Amino acid sequence: MNGFDHYFSRGMSAGFQSLKAPLFSLGLNPLPIPFFHIAGTNGKGSVCHYLKAGLKASGKRVATFTSPHLICPTERIDLPDGPVNREILLQTLQTLDQKFPEPALTFFELSLLAFLVLALQEQAEVLVLETGLGGLLDTTNVLEGTKLGAVTSISLDHTQTLGNSEEEILLQKLGIGREGQTMYFPQTFHLLEKASLHCQEKGIPVQTCPEFHLPLKNPAFHQPALAGIALRMLLDSGISEDVAEASIYNTVVPARQEWIPERKILLDVCHNPAGFKASLDTLVSQPQWKIETLFFTLMKDKNLGEVLGIIQGSGFRGRVFFVELDFPRARRICPEDGLAEAGIDVLSPAQFLDFLEGGKPAAVLGSFHLAEIVLNPPQKGNGDAPSTAPAEPPR
Repeated sequence: MNGFDHYFSRGMSAGFQSLKAPLFSLGLNPLPIPFFHIAGTNGKGSVCHYLKAGLKASGKRVATFTSPHLICPTERIDLPDGPVNREILLQTLQTLDQKFPEPALTFFELSLLAFLVLALQEQAEVLVLETGLGGLLDTTNVLEGTKLGAVTSISLDHTQTLGNSEEEILLQKLGIGREGQTMYFPQTFHLLEKASLHCQEKGIPVQTCPEFHLPLKNPAFHQPALAGIALRMLLDSGISEDVAEASIYNTVVPARQEWIPERKILLDVCHNPAGFKASLDTLVSQPQWKIETLFFTLMKDKNLGEVLGIIQGSGFRGRVFFVELDFPRARRICPEDGLAEAGIDVLSPAQFLDFLEGGKPAAVLGSFHLAEIVLNPPQKGNGDAPSTAPAEPPR
């Protein structure tokens, strides 16, 4: 991660006022090309990957901005000619940081600027952007121009920032909407009536998307509501049905309900109760994987009691372990958490890796940080596991 730590240390900022002047100076607002803007508690990154695949398959020069990353910050930026080069990204961040020194921009703000600069340098024809946190006050929401927006799902998460009810969180996510520009929702969206009323008051057209059922290349990653959103958005953008469906079929999103057959691991970065429920539903529906061990972790701002209830009510009957990570945002287990009473043992990252080396089928859920340990395990003798949080904004 050397080279990026300097920017990570700046933390986060609320709102997008800091970016208005830099964007104006660079001539990037409004954007000169159309873009897709995807918000939601869960599923927004997956929809972005579906859209990217469909647009590329149709011959469009597309650039995609997602977050957070699993191993390296370059994962956040995919350009028309491929993933961004690490040295080019670092140089672009440094150049922009020097050009706009006051106020000091966060990593997320600088990386969004870098993405826009590099995408246009590579003659992108269309952009796909995932919100970082929320919508209304999210950094990406500073951008104006021709866009299609979507809200994938709503559940209680980041309540200290977004609100204590689903209705409050919905209003934050809907903040990406613009008058006269269509917003897309899954047909199964449980707050659809409230969302439609809000959009009607704001002059925002609404498109509901039926679920798209297709056996996918990745057997675990069958999320018909998300596939349905992406399919409808691609069709409305002029992409043929055959191309759109084939691209969705072939999309594999790393660490999003990813079945890794050579390691017999189901890996998912589900980080809130709703995400855990979706992953456990997948797990118990695939008995052929013979998974008898579940490893999970949580950040300290997540509802451990609710996640435990979901695990216990899921029908999974194997052993369950909590992996205790070592950095400030990670949850540290105490007796009051009730894991011992639930029969759940606590492991260090090193013990977790030792279990995985046994080669038995396992599910690993709960965090980008735990997924990073699976995908990029530390070398023997180099310590237990990464000790600092690599991604910003947090999830």
